[in-house]
Amino acid sequence: MSAGKKVYAVFSWAAAAACMGVIFYMSAQPGDDSAAMSGAIMEFVTRVFNIEPSSLVIRKTAHALEFAGLALLLNNAVYATFKSRFNAAAAFAAAVLYAVSDEIHQLFVAGRACRITDMLIDSAGAAAGTAAALVIYAVIKKISERRNKLGSTQSL
Repeated sequence: MSAGKKVYAVFSWAAAAACMGVIFYMSAQPGDDSAAMSGAIMEFVTRVFNIEPSSLVIRKTAHALEFAGLALLLNNAVYATFKSRFNAAAAFAAAVLYAVSDEIHQLFVAGRACRITDMLIDSAGAAAGTAAALVIYAVIKKISERRNKLGSTQSL
């Protein structure tokens, strides 16, 4: 692996770790503080989009989005490091395991709970993030193939 690729891999893992840190931080917030954050987001969505979502919709969407983002970052990090055909499965599994550990962590936070439904929502978000990563990889591969094909025909 070249020096540039090593730096990219390290940066990719750092980004995934930072995302995990943010998730951990958010899960460490007591129930009242978490509810207040959800309320602030509801006010913002109401102002910007002129709709009034429920707190439940905001909270569950946040769960899915944070784990979709984590899965995207993990897919990138795993791909940058290993480049095997099992990248997506490994990244998805890591995101799901982190979702399970995140819910267990909430057992120890005042006003929070461990919920199977949240694990399932987190896992669905991880699946969406993994699917998005696979689409992105396919598009990049197609573009690369076209560039290589154009480059080889122009050199003739």
